[in-house]
Amino acid sequence: MGANESPDGRSRTRDRWTHRARAFVLLTVVWTALDGTATWPAGLAVATVGAWIAGALALHPPVPIRPLRAVGFAAYFVAASVVGGIDVAWRAFRPGRTVQPSVRRLPLRLPAGTPLTLMVSALSLMPGTLAAGLEDDGRTLVVHALTDRAHDGAVVLHDRVRWAFALDARSDARSDAT
Repeated sequence: MGANESPDGRSRTRDRWTHRARAFVLLTVVWTALDGTATWPAGLAVATVGAWIAGALALHPPVPIRPLRAVGFAAYFVAASVVGGIDVAWRAFRPGRTVQPSVRRLPLRLPAGTPLTLMVSALSLMPGTLAAGLEDDGRTLVVHALTDRAHDGAVVLHDRVRWAFALDARSDARSDAT
């Protein structure tokens, strides 16, 4: 393995350029959505600088992103957040003890980098759940939830993240890298 190769034999330079390209597209879309096209020169400059920094700071090889699946994941996340928010609000205003908080460990089948970060972040944003920590070198997620249903939702979220990144049930990108 050469000095400029990642553990899977890919070029680190290519990985960094992939991260830069993704960051540039994302930052350009966000700039355009927030400010329109009137300030494109400034937006392109900011996107270029942000993309360069993203490539320089990239620690893991990029994982393929499926744009339509990403949109599907976003729709799922919004819908599940609304349902979870209503459920938590209903429990908060209902007399008596309606929550059974508990901590469980969820085995993860996600590669390090974007999929793992998305899983931890999305879970912590979902009402009624919290990613309390990672164990076993990122292979197990400690989940605090208000109900058993919220724990079940964490498993569904994990499967949705795997789906969004096209990580099929037969492959485990972590085992390929080790």
